Amino acid sequence: LITTWSGRQVDPLNLKPEDIYAPDICWALSNICRFGGHSRQFYSVAQHTLRVADKVPADPPAPLFHALVHDAAEAYLGDVTTPVKHRIPEYQRAEEIAEGAVCQAFGVDRISFFDDLGPEGVVKKADLECLREEQESLFIHSTTLPGRLWMSPKSAANELLLELWTWCPLRTTQNGLLIPRPNEFFGVAE
Repeated sequence: LITTWSGRQVDPLNLKPEDIYAPDICWALSNICRFGGHSRQFYSVAQHTLRVADKVPADPPAPLFHALVHDAAEAYLGDVTTPVKHRIPEYQRAEEIAEGAVCQAFGVDRISFFDDLGPEGVVKKADLECLREEQESLFIHSTTLPGRLWMSPKSAANELLLELWTWCPLRTTQNGLLIPRPNEFFGVAE
């Protein structure tokens, strides 16, 4: 069992809908660094989530909500780098269970959620676009473009970096996830 930010005791490998609590997700994701911590500066999963949501149309609302919870399982399982994640079947199974619990807890239709996260889904496309921008902005050498050096000082990606660098965990929660009342946004009773 793990103890969440709110004090809940949950089994991260067998999450249930009643284990899911929006403030726990918000707090945890704002304190988890993306890319296994291998970025020039701390960059949280929560900030990434907000950037993905910014790239998804707000109408209809389902894809926007799916964007906001697309990495919610990581609040309970941690952010495992993709090459490692794909080699650990037990993690993949725990992630499926956690995603299902998140969908149930927030009343999200699993089929539409996974359609939006599928290879052709609007959330997946936004997620990959953010990934590319983040890699170009947060690494000395891009991991997707072999041999690509750090962007020039006048590049758009470097301007993005200035914005990305400034978000500490507390600022991330204040900028959209915890403040003022996430459960109202997520439609969950306390």
